[in-house]
Amino acid sequence: MSNFTHLLNCINALVLSGGSAVRQVVTSGPVTTGGVPSFLPATSVSLSVTSVGLTGTTPLTVTAANGNDPATGKQRDFVGFSASNLAWSGLVANTTNYLYVTVAANGTLTTASTIREPVYQAGGTPSIQSGQFTFNIGEMKGYLGNGSLAPQANVVFVGEAATSPTTVTSTIPYAYNGVFEGLLAWPLVAGNWVASNHNIGIKPTFYDFIVVNVTPEHGYIVGDTLHAASLIGNYGTFTLPLALTANRGGLTFFATSPTPYVTSNKGSAVSVTLTLANWQYKFVARRGW
Repeated sequence: MSNFTHLLNCINALVLSGGSAVRQVVTSGPVTTGGVPSFLPATSVSLSVTSVGLTGTTPLTVTAANGNDPATGKQRDFVGFSASNLAWSGLVANTTNYLYVTVAANGTLTTASTIREPVYQAGGTPSIQSGQFTFNIGEMKGYLGNGSLAPQANVVFVGEAATSPTTVTSTIPYAYNGVFEGLLAWPLVAGNWVASNHNIGIKPTFYDFIVVNVTPEHGYIVGDTLHAASLIGNYGTFTLPLALTANRGGLTFFATSPTPYVTSNKGSAVSVTLTLANWQYKFVARRGW
């Protein structure tokens, strides 16, 4: 039977090995009407958290990158999934717990957590510190330190849970496929900070603030889109580009006053100011690898 079991695991590994365009990521699962992942509850009354909404029609799927086959060059990713809710127990109090799953050869998921923020780097020596996950992007492999070694591990981080002394106070389910696409908001904001969480789990490589026309003006028609690089803010006596910033958690920019959205007329070299009520806006972000 052990031989048959080994053979079964080998077959499953081939069937479940990757073909995803995005590797080392939470691939799909339950979403809100706005397309935001919703597989974690907002809070929990104990130092544990159990996922919500996982069913046969909305399973949680992940892809653990495992390098490439040296003979064929094909991706050797492990695809894992669960159609029933998963639980992470024994969370550490008064800190952020990073929730992950280990993907077996047959696609089953085993839950665990660590208080050490995962490291994603181009390459280098993985940390052997216990509970420290290091992912080398160049080789598309992850390693989990155990205190003396850092063996390769098919691990995917799926979210975070912030804790108090006795409860989970908030959670963050990570964005599917390393992509955040915010909902359009209206009208444009002036004279204030505008921010949005992206929940990718790391600082995005690519991010933008875009505005979309809803009422024609200055030669622009409905649906025309301008990016942050196309806009400057008018401070009254001088102008500057919009200050768009990103960090591990979210995106922000400051909509200057009195006229924060200055650009050129579509098709001519004339400076114009966008009418706030004529445009919508949203943030977008992508992991970049």
